Amino acid sequence: GCPQLQSVSCFGCIELTDTAVTALAEGCSGLESVSFGDCFGLTDAAVIALAERCPRLKRVDFTGCVELTDAAVTTLTEQCPELVSARFSGCTKLTQAARVVFGLNGERIS
Repeated sequence: GCPQLQSVSCFGCIELTDTAVTALAEGCSGLESVSFGDCFGLTDAAVIALAERCPRLKRVDFTGCVELTDAAVTTLTEQCPELVSARFSGCTKLTQAARVVFGLNGERIS
């Protein structure tokens, strides 16, 4: 693993899987910034794995990850207290409730 790795960008990796992101999270618990925009195959399982194994996340970008639901957002807010920026634009399955969760916790969601 790479416990000291702090940032990863896989923007546009359309074949990236939940299994790969889970393995990354398991080996790289020091991640603070991740970008998985337009990784269309990712589901809540990938986000939940990151949230549970990488509690120091500060910035996340899941723009265009159309399979994500409110469960992913809720887990991020619960498991990552240092989160200050989260991008979920184009995540069409998110409801207003997910945006409210971020607003109540003082984080930003776009």
